[in-house]
Amino acid sequence: MNGSSLLFVYGTLMTSAIGRLGRLQRARLIVEARLIGAASVYGRLYDLGDYPGLVVGKDAAGVVYGELFEMRAPDATLWWLDAYEGVRPGGVAQGEYDRRYVDIRHESGACHRAWAYVYRCEIAARVSLSDGRWRGRGNAKFPAK
Repeated sequence: MNGSSLLFVYGTLMTSAIGRLGRLQRARLIVEARLIGAASVYGRLYDLGDYPGLVVGKDAAGVVYGELFEMRAPDATLWWLDAYEGVRPGGVAQGEYDRRYVDIRHESGACHRAWAYVYRCEIAARVSLSDGRWRGRGNAKFPAK
């Protein structure tokens, strides 16, 4: 698998997500990408209200759980995902998120680099989701392991 075609999602874009937020984007992603399976990334997940925010790096100890997709046409898919996530074309942040490569671990144990939308704003007042799973506001529900 080519890293530039891989996408890690952890909130409103997950296949298990419910609710209106991201519904059209989830449906489109399923058409334009193949779900490879469950995956995780070292980081911390924060409750931002109706959606979560992923923080990665040395100060973000923990594990965040999500799904790994392989995009069939990465440039086209990332173009509309950037718009959904508030990122200018080419991955330049203009809102809450920045698109960047992260090191993920697939449920099989295989490690990959994948695109992910990473939260880039202040987290001091945000609630950390210590189990690394998004269950906020009825938008995504999946069991804790």
